[in-house]
Amino acid sequence: MYHLRTKVPSAPAASPGRCCLLGRVAQNITIIQQIGLSVLAAASVAWVVGLVRILRRERADRAEWHSMRALRAVGRQAGPPAREAVALTEAERDAFAGLIRQLDPRSS
Repeated sequence: MYHLRTKVPSAPAASPGRCCLLGRVAQNITIIQQIGLSVLAAASVAWVVGLVRILRRERADRAEWHSMRALRAVGRQAGPPAREAVALTEAERDAFAGLIRQLDPRSS
């Protein structure tokens, strides 16, 4: 059978309470370790705040993109327009050919 030796304080120390571990931890670590722990805690909090801000911004951008996407679907065209053909009379064909000759510098 094993017996654990425990240290019994002669006078009760000013303890922050049963639930608070900082009072006990702070007595056993050096000031450098306390500073390191504080810096690590501050960096963790800053990282979490930054991550939350990025995720919120991303969610807002995604919602804006979805709303724009819904508006694009209103007048969407499935493919190129169908080819149109118009029947021209002989006089209209001659007039169109004369117009093309006037506009085309190579026909002179």
